Amino acid sequence: INITLTRANNWSDGLAYYTQFNVKVTNTSSSQINSWSFTINASNGEGVQQSWNLNCDDTTSGIIVVSRPNSGNMIAPGGSYTEGGIILSAQVDNYIPTLK
Repeated sequence: INITLTRANNWSDGLAYYTQFNVKVTNTSSSQINSWSFTINASNGEGVQQSWNLNCDDTTSGIIVVSRPNSGNMIAPGGSYTEGGIILSAQVDNYIPTLK
């Protein structure tokens, strides 16, 4: 799979910075996938504030993002899922996440 996180918005509350990302998951294989997951590095205190149409879990090894059953978990070959999003908090402005 190929993961694309596109910044949709960012702001600060004076204590932390928040960035909203649209999530695109593309099936690059020749077979349908029935679930997917990826991990975002969170080595500088980044965390999940909100997510939609996907599941997120803050762990010591990063932010784990997983398909939600009945919401984009099955993707045909060459197809994409674009209905999910995530808001991450960070200590720096214009945070750009990296994937593990």
